[in-house]
Amino acid sequence: MPIPTISVVMPVRNGMPYLVGAVESVLDQTYSDFEFIVINDGSTDQTFEYLSSINDPRIRIVSTEGGGLVSALNLGFSLCRGSYIARMDADDICAPNRFQVQLDCFKKDQSIDIVCSDIIKIDKDGRRVGVEVFRFSSNDDLKQGLLYRKMIKPVVHPTVMMRRSVIDHVGQYRHYPAAEDHDFWLRCIDSHKFHRISEFLLLYRFNSFGVSSSQSERQSKYSMLSVLNYLVHEQIGIDVYIKYPDLLEDCGQLFEYLNSTMLIHKTRFDQLKQAIKAKSVINLIRRLFIGLILSGPYLLPRVRQKTKLDQIEKSKRMVIELLMSFKEIKSV
Repeated sequence: MPIPTISVVMPVRNGMPYLVGAVESVLDQTYSDFEFIVINDGSTDQTFEYLSSINDPRIRIVSTEGGGLVSALNLGFSLCRGSYIARMDADDICAPNRFQVQLDCFKKDQSIDIVCSDIIKIDKDGRRVGVEVFRFSSNDDLKQGLLYRKMIKPVVHPTVMMRRSVIDHVGQYRHYPAAEDHDFWLRCIDSHKFHRISEFLLLYRFNSFGVSSSQSERQSKYSMLSVLNYLVHEQIGIDVYIKYPDLLEDCGQLFEYLNSTMLIHKTRFDQLKQAIKAKSVINLIRRLFIGLILSGPYLLPRVRQKTKLDQIEKSKRMVIELLMSFKEIKSV
């Protein structure tokens, strides 16, 4: 069996009905030299029946009992044969030319290791609800964003294609729940060149079951822990994730405490937005009054962003100081 140029990895658990559109958008790509590895991670709906009905030699289905996203991704990566690896999620839709555009980018510039793209946001019914245009223009720019020193749009995971050599060099994903990609990008940022393609190559679905919606607080916590791990490794050469996993979890509890005030402000702000959308005059007046009295400055976008960055920076400093105070680490 000939070795394909691209390996596409897509984990799925109970992916119906969105799975159909996601799979078709991959199989209908204008560039066809790829293998499509689908990890059916313990689905209990009609996912397996649908996947089994597909008659296309490029698709490979591997079923597991449900080890979670990171395990499914790493299993998929271990099965890849292509020189390039593309990520895909089971509820998104690829633009028809996505693989061709990304592959052309690699061929045009041999120094590029990882590419991502802008996205069109769609809702649960497939209606367009907005766009996200990334703002990083260099690795250093992206690094400042990943470290929460600048407010820039992140790398959207399912838009990514990377050279196989990236995973061979930095290793597979690690167990940072809902933030495994953030940790991965930070492990890549100093040794592999990222490139943003300013085209909409993915329709990204926002729904109540997605990680961004259902696990936002958890995602925030573990993203911050990945940042902490990066900074400690940068300063004293220790990978806390490997050497002190329990300590990392303790730091997570501290992050939750430090950010509790920000979460209260965010809740009030979200409630105000919901009242505006609902066009409830009485509720709007009540929410606006509460917001102005208790979270007034936070309602202004620029103040809100600055407050968030300041709070994150304070959290990082406190945790790093805590870590540096441990004799065990200082003496290594």
